[in-house]
Amino acid sequence: AREKCGDQDEIPNFAKPWEFFSLDDQDERMLVNDRDHPQALRAFRSAASRPAIVSVMPQGTGLARQIEFVITDGRTALENGSIRMMLDGARIDPEITRIGNTTTVVHRTSDGGYLPEGAHEIELAFREDSDPPVERTYVHSFVIPGGLSPVLEDEPFAYWRLRELQGEEARNEMGSDHTAFYMNSPGLGAPRLVPGAPDSSVFLDASLDHWIWIPNSEEINVRTGNPGWSAKTVEFWFRSRKLPSDASALPEAPFPQRQVLYEQGGVTRGMVVYLSGIESGEEIGQAELWFNALNRGQTVWGGTLPLGEQEISPNSEALAVSTVIAPDTLYHVVGVYDGDTEPDSLEGTVSLYLNGEPIGTVVGANRMYNHTGEVAIGRRNGGIAFHDFLISSGFAPEIFESDEQFRFDGWIDEFALYNHALPPDRIIAHYKAGITEIPLPGGGISISRDDRQGIILTFEGILHSSGNIDGPFVPVDDAVSPLILSPAESARFYLVR
Repeated sequence: AREKCGDQDEIPNFAKPWEFFSLDDQDERMLVNDRDHPQALRAFRSAASRPAIVSVMPQGTGLARQIEFVITDGRTALENGSIRMMLDGARIDPEITRIGNTTTVVHRTSDGGYLPEGAHEIELAFREDSDPPVERTYVHSFVIPGGLSPVLEDEPFAYWRLRELQGEEARNEMGSDHTAFYMNSPGLGAPRLVPGAPDSSVFLDASLDHWIWIPNSEEINVRTGNPGWSAKTVEFWFRSRKLPSDASALPEAPFPQRQVLYEQGGVTRGMVVYLSGIESGEEIGQAELWFNALNRGQTVWGGTLPLGEQEISPNSEALAVSTVIAPDTLYHVVGVYDGDTEPDSLEGTVSLYLNGEPIGTVVGANRMYNHTGEVAIGRRNGGIAFHDFLISSGFAPEIFESDEQFRFDGWIDEFALYNHALPPDRIIAHYKAGITEIPLPGGGISISRDDRQGIILTFEGILHSSGNIDGPFVPVDDAVSPLILSPAESARFYLVR
């Protein structure tokens, strides 16, 4: 506050006029409540405070078993018996508890389970105990993710169910971040792969260069300030159509054919899950499944050497675990990197689990730091570190610059990434949930034959069809049950969602 008049001696102290103002960046005065200055300070008369909603649940996109509002009285109280609640447009009767000046409003599911998946809108209305009474309405929106409940309970930051029937985007159940992208039109809407997930899967045809691109992000591989990660977990289900053989991937490649299931990073830091050939012939009956993690900068661990005489530095023994898998067989894969957080200490571990069972653990990991190489499902995306060979423009450029992307051939589903290490008991819980079959929406399809009419499909839900068993499956326009098909029609495949 500054005196407005200049001659202080002419006006008694008690009669001096004052003005209150703040200064902008140019030291211009802005009077309190000056409407010509949007940044001017505001002053208000005192008034009776109203009841306030101080807490609302759920927030974000996690699982939730209840909806909860907490309301605290101001100088004006909430009127008893005035609360009304609507969920997705339908009236519900919540539990209301009042203790002192705090009112808690709760809605739970009838079976005590999680709220149903999808987007929801909750509307809460109440009256203030004033004269005259004033009604207030508050609308809150939230999203409950879908998928395997044990997976969601363990809070992955990305969970792609890979159930899209069309388009180029693979939606992340955990929010708008980490949208992945289908490349080169893979087989969307392929038949259900995981018995516990009532959705379609995606089919990746290696000959057509089908794969899924995941953009770099703060949570996956590039954090501001590069504090690194102390733990990561990658989890998914897959079934191979064609396994790699033990023949060389390329004339320049001194290792067998390989197929990348997932990779992030490159030859300095990152993780990769891949298949490596161990058999030859027309019918390949088995291949190796590998999980490899490394950090060749900062505290060095998990480094790998190219075969041959070329020397690189720094590096250390590879931290990788492997097992043998068969074609046309469903597998649940979990790779866990659980690093040591002490500087220069190498007591962290890299572990592989298959169908809920531990395959092996190797010791020697510290923190994993930023790895700006690209991220992909179904093939390499830039440089890559196998357990025995590094491929980049500096190491093996003849392979890096070739068309050999180490493409996977088969089905993938229910893909999740975590920035913590899943413990063994939770991995088992995820596997059991995946193999516990649940009915398809609508109860599936009933097929019968009538000599006069033809093939009769009876179904509940939305009928989808494809000319190929691997999809893509698209909705059948105007399909109403029962649907009669002519035996003369060319072969088609159907599923209900």
